[in-house]
Amino acid sequence: MIKQVGLIALGLSMAFLSGCGGGSDNNDGGVTPPPEETNLNIPAEVEKNIIGSWNVGCQNIDNGSRYETDKAIFNADGTGEHEGAEYASAGCIAGDEIDEWSDTFTYTLGGPTTSSDGKDAVDINIILAKTGNYYTMLHFTAIDKFIMADTDDEEDGDTPERRENSFTGKESWVYIKQ
Repeated sequence: MIKQVGLIALGLSMAFLSGCGGGSDNNDGGVTPPPEETNLNIPAEVEKNIIGSWNVGCQNIDNGSRYETDKAIFNADGTGEHEGAEYASAGCIAGDEIDEWSDTFTYTLGGPTTSSDGKDAVDINIILAKTGNYYTMLHFTAIDKFIMADTDDEEDGDTPERRENSFTGKESWVYIKQ
């Protein structure tokens, strides 16, 4: 009788262990490894995370003589809105605008790439309704923060061959999700 009870107890404990991942087929001792870090700079992640409203705070664009703010809204259907303002002084104070603009756009995400300064990125093609094509790339530093590439060359971004490709250019805008 003791032998039967011992076998039943052994059978129950093995059934329990195999249900918890402690069976002989599991070589990790029942421990589930932590999930891998998500690469934010692949097209599927950018497509998911870019949707929403993004702002750039007051940014110097001309060695202290001009400042700009920028807002972009990316919709899930590949459309968006863009607006901004230029100011003569730091702080970008309302009522002190030199110029304001707004535009609608369509956008298409391209494939993964690497910027000229070595960052993982995703190409993005933007067609602004008023001003035309803009070819650049994005680098997400967090789910709620990305940098749009720029270079110091005024002609870059006009064609896919002259795609903006540096995150250290003078107008590499840092967008924060709102």
